[in-house]
Amino acid sequence: MPHTHCSLTISLHAPGVTDALIEQTAIPSPFTLLDAILEYEPARLAAARRFRRAPLWHGLESMAQAAAMHQRALTDFTRHAFLLSCDVCRFTENRPLNGSARIAVALCGQSRNAARYDALLTLEAHALCACLHIGLMPYDARFQEEILRLRYKEAFTCLLNARSTSR
Repeated sequence: MPHTHCSLTISLHAPGVTDALIEQTAIPSPFTLLDAILEYEPARLAAARRFRRAPLWHGLESMAQAAAMHQRALTDFTRHAFLLSCDVCRFTENRPLNGSARIAVALCGQSRNAARYDALLTLEAHALCACLHIGLMPYDARFQEEILRLRYKEAFTCLLNARSTSR
């Protein structure tokens, strides 16, 4: 059965956002496409990102990063989380993303090794909607727990602390 729409409803106007991780020197952000976590609950996460003429795939990547970060937090950062697949990705306009966006991910299903999310990115009247599958696996020799667990935990804390400057 095709997934025809996202189950998320959020405001089409994102709050003003600063690039919190870029200003923070404690956590390197070569490819972090989240600036703040605005809300975190067991069933969902909302985040913010300021884009500067970014291609649409940056929007998809930011939604995947939000869903993966949600899974990491749910497991207390004890498992590696990554984008496994994207079944559906729709957008309202095929133009670069420019400005402050709100990203919302809602957990729709969970097993031991995977999770399904509905994801929505809104930026003014522009929207991207996706159905994402996040894979979960134990840390191993390639994805080393002693490095990644602390890095993701620090990133999550930093992004949560950035929400007070993003609203």
